[in-house]
Amino acid sequence: AGRGPYRLRSSRPEELLRAIREQEPQRPSTCAGAAEARGTRPDRLRRQLAGDLDNIVLMALRKEPSRRYESAGELSADLGRHLDGLPVLAAKDTWTYRTSKFVRRHKFGVAATAALAALLIGFGSVMGLQAARIKEQRDQARLERERAELVSSFLQDLFRLADPDEAMGERITARQLLDTAARRIDRELSDDPELQGALMHLIGVVYRNLGLYDDAEPLLDRALALRRDRLGEKHADTLATHGEVMQLRIRQGRLEEAGTVGRQVLEARQSALGPEHPETLRSVNALAGLLHRTGEGEA
Repeated sequence: AGRGPYRLRSSRPEELLRAIREQEPQRPSTCAGAAEARGTRPDRLRRQLAGDLDNIVLMALRKEPSRRYESAGELSADLGRHLDGLPVLAAKDTWTYRTSKFVRRHKFGVAATAALAALLIGFGSVMGLQAARIKEQRDQARLERERAELVSSFLQDLFRLADPDEAMGERITARQLLDTAARRIDRELSDDPELQGALMHLIGVVYRNLGLYDDAEPLLDRALALRRDRLGEKHADTLATHGEVMQLRIRQGRLEEAGTVGRQVLEARQSALGPEHPETLRSVNALAGLLHRTGEGEA
């Protein structure tokens, strides 16, 4: 490093002995600035000295004889290990230190192995994503099949009530079938909120079209709440139910409420689908029709 290991106040021998006894020697890399006078860049020299060479020099200068190199041959061997890129005795033997020395000795092999490992990890990730996607699609298909079977069974049981043998000769009206279906949906399909919401929507619309507004309202309101919770505010099914609620409010004569709902549906469809999507334009048309009925110039 171009200088001695101790900071001396004079050149007297006793001063040197005092420094050897009392001072800890500086690391060569920390005082490498003196090398500038020899034409070597200090920052480059510091990088060369930091690490093994610092540790080798400091081990040779330790105060306790038992902690120094036992011989000049041992010091020479440690320098040889440093030049060969092997771990040196002077360094603390940690896993990270030995790993770093191994990587420096085998740069190309480690780089190739790392690239291969990255390729295998990437391939494994892609395969894992594909497997997860296939499983998700399979699970979705199974769920749809189970729902179809459930709906089929539900409808078969429902219309069996209209069989004269089952009804004991009584005439079963459409209203009675709807009432029975509404009760059973609430009771039997609570484990599948999406299917429950879909059937409540369907029966609520039928009630409304039959003029049974008091029966339609709780079903459509419940279907809207279920779909909002399960599918989100801007999902197509949620917006479809919200639109049916608007039509119900119109038929109930609650035009102010219908206008509020209509604007909410239109805003959500504009945000989710864009201003020129067919569903958005249907909402524009429905709201315009309502505003025309109330005499508003915005229509």
